[in-house]
Amino acid sequence: MKILLIDDESRFLKLSKIKWERKGDAKVDTTTSPEKALEKIDRNDYDVIVADYKMPNLNGLEILEEIRGRGCKTPFVILTAKGGEEIAMEALNLKADRYIKKTAAPEKQYEMIIETIFEKPISL
Repeated sequence: MKILLIDDESRFLKLSKIKWERKGDAKVDTTTSPEKALEKIDRNDYDVIVADYKMPNLNGLEILEEIRGRGCKTPFVILTAKGGEEIAMEALNLKADRYIKKTAAPEKQYEMIIETIFEKPISL
């Protein structure tokens, strides 16, 4: 499985990459830059894209909207520490496959994300 993880927190990227690659047969590309993420999406085939909602320049929903506008149907998971029903509804309207709220407990959060990506089917 090839995963692209986009988040402006480099520590989260490093820890997630380690945990997700340990989980199984996965290769995780990471970037803190939404703009670089769009370039990576253009050049690579990913099985799933996971993006933080709140980032500088472009947020996760704007990335999702951009790639869906280009015809990309890769499963997309939005992560957010803040937000509620409004962001969740917008994510689903833009054809996000999952919306996961970041928690204060990192281990629980990693497990929820891992379960979503590896153990539960993501619809196209």
